[in-house]
Amino acid sequence: MLLTGVYLTSCGPKDEVKPDDSANKTTDSIPKFSTIPDTLSKIKIYKGAVQDLKPISWFVEFECYNNSFNDSCEKQDLIYIPKGTKLKAPTVGNGLPTFPSGTILTKTFYYWKDKRNYSLGKQLVETRVLYYNGKEWSGKTFAWNTEQSDAFFVKGGKSIPVSWINEVGKSYNFNFKIASAIQCSECHVHIDHGEFLPIHFQIKNLNMIRPWEPKINQLDYFVQQGIMEPLNVASFSFVPNFNDETQTLEKRARGYLDTNCAHCHCPEGFAYEYTDLNLKFEVPIEETGILNRKAVLISRMRSTDPKIRMPKIHTTLTDFKNIDLVEKYLNTLT
Repeated sequence: MLLTGVYLTSCGPKDEVKPDDSANKTTDSIPKFSTIPDTLSKIKIYKGAVQDLKPISWFVEFECYNNSFNDSCEKQDLIYIPKGTKLKAPTVGNGLPTFPSGTILTKTFYYWKDKRNYSLGKQLVETRVLYYNGKEWSGKTFAWNTEQSDAFFVKGGKSIPVSWINEVGKSYNFNFKIASAIQCSECHVHIDHGEFLPIHFQIKNLNMIRPWEPKINQLDYFVQQGIMEPLNVASFSFVPNFNDETQTLEKRARGYLDTNCAHCHCPEGFAYEYTDLNLKFEVPIEETGILNRKAVLISRMRSTDPKIRMPKIHTTLTDFKNIDLVEKYLNTLT
């Protein structure tokens, strides 16, 4: 289905025009490595002041229609496709495309120091890098230093003190928890064949109107940028944005569960053998397993006990607003 509506996002100002850096590709260094280095700056993702998060021209910035809740942080997603190669959309379904060798995906987590005044800048906390060598994916997580000049590989996870103010003036002070390599594998590894895979770079989560100029379908933009083979976006579905109040309660709640829970709670996910839940948006409600677990699902989402709460990785705060949304939907089910 082709998206023509307005994209809703919680992540900072998105109305600025992103410049076309195609002319700069001849001067920017091409990212090239066989193994992800342990220092982020060696990958050469950014140019200029690091806090501006301005990528070199070889990277294409993109948005996911929905983003998982990670303690209300902002996120920047980038993809690099080697020159002369392209992404290929799946012939069946709306999942991951076929990636060419040398693909790099990055996700940077950060906070505006005060969302009422963006000029005060950001606090960068974490960057994840995934690299595809043509046969398999590998990944590393980097923690930003106090000086905000570089980020370094952390295998065993890390807690970073965070202080920020939201758009209505509420202050937050807590430790942002970076997941360990083992914890990352719980969400990213296909349980049947042990393959490490990206999570959110699925066609169903990319099929949307870009929040920046040119405001065209993002998949068409990938084609325009020369990183994806031509495709008919109308032949692919999408997961509704759970912040879009024009959507039905069911679509919003199912969209939230798909984004935040379905990568583990699905037949190929880590948690399926324990719960038999399949929370993918496209699965009929009677086949999800939700109907018999409504009370447990909500209680675990609301819990502050690290041993019980869901999601159990990469969260400290509780997403009360959207948990209320999910509970309201579950209460309509019989």
